[in-house]
Amino acid sequence: MKKKTVPPVKNYFKYFLALILFLLVLLTISGWLFVRNYKPILSEKLKEQVYIASDSLYKVNFSEVHLNPLLGKFTIDSFQLTPDTNTYKLLKKEHRAPPNLFVVFIKEFQLRHIHLWSLLRSKKVNIGIVKAENPRITVIRKAERRKKGNQKTIRHTLFNLTSGPLKSIKIDHIGLHNIYFTSKNEQKNRKSDPENIQLKNMELIFKDIRIDSSTLADTSRFLFAKKAWFHLAESKFFLKDSLYEITTNGIGYSIVDEKALIRGLKITPQYSERDFDRQLTYRKALFTVSADSLILDGLGPEELDKRNWHLKGIGIRQFDLDVYLNRSNPLKPGVKPLLQQALKNISEDLLVERLYLKGGNIKYRELKPISW
Repeated sequence: MKKKTVPPVKNYFKYFLALILFLLVLLTISGWLFVRNYKPILSEKLKEQVYIASDSLYKVNFSEVHLNPLLGKFTIDSFQLTPDTNTYKLLKKEHRAPPNLFVVFIKEFQLRHIHLWSLLRSKKVNIGIVKAENPRITVIRKAERRKKGNQKTIRHTLFNLTSGPLKSIKIDHIGLHNIYFTSKNEQKNRKSDPENIQLKNMELIFKDIRIDSSTLADTSRFLFAKKAWFHLAESKFFLKDSLYEITTNGIGYSIVDEKALIRGLKITPQYSERDFDRQLTYRKALFTVSADSLILDGLGPEELDKRNWHLKGIGIRQFDLDVYLNRSNPLKPGVKPLLQQALKNISEDLLVERLYLKGGNIKYRELKPISW
């Protein structure tokens, strides 16, 4: 009886599987050794780099880091970015303090598709995706904006991340989802500014981020990103006088393209017409506004920050405007009830090159004293 011989192809296949298994075991051991030896170093380098880049103003803390070199995944638990108040006071004395401070907390901060070989060999950061779920961001306004604005300061702070051992930073996608945003105003003598702002369910996306010497002066990028946009789900705001409530079905803003879209805008009085009149000492019109969509074109981040609104165009579609005025209330001394007088009272500079209205209804109503 002849013995069965194993075809050479099958032997080669076995050797191939054995080689693959050997490589997987070798990579696993190498990855474990890498995590064991380099994870503490990466943690300390991250804290040190942020501290240096922010001119000793900010500190980074986290509870744990998880590194998987095989998958190129880096996860940070309980990430916190906090300002050093003593450093801020020192910078303020030297007239180098920024107008805003930031406090950030992220329960889980993920970096995916990290090219570790490029980082170790060439000192270049190359990351596919940065993802943060449910971050809590607080902005504290401490002082007036400097004449040059704070945009340049932020850009240089980010650029300073490459001033140490790193040569460049490249990130394909940054996504911050379900943000809880709070803004606190600690300025003095600025009664026109809202004291506190709270926004929920906010999303912020950056794409194609390049931080190196070639992009520092690239004006086509926003904070080194080629594309950046902001989205806010259904929202509710109240004006400072608490007479009106503003609601929307969603706000989208393309920062680089300088275009904003507001859907389902409604400005609704908090009181009925009779109760509204009781809140007033002098004559004042009551407005009710609704619009299917409001488009703002040419609204750049610098103009928005300086409250100097120079818009290429405003488009309003499918809107209703209802104006009610009770003429029985006395006029405020020295104030004329004219449209130009109301526009004159706007504290911010506003220039609109083109106003586009489509599908609108405007209604004006007056209550005269004789009708009582």
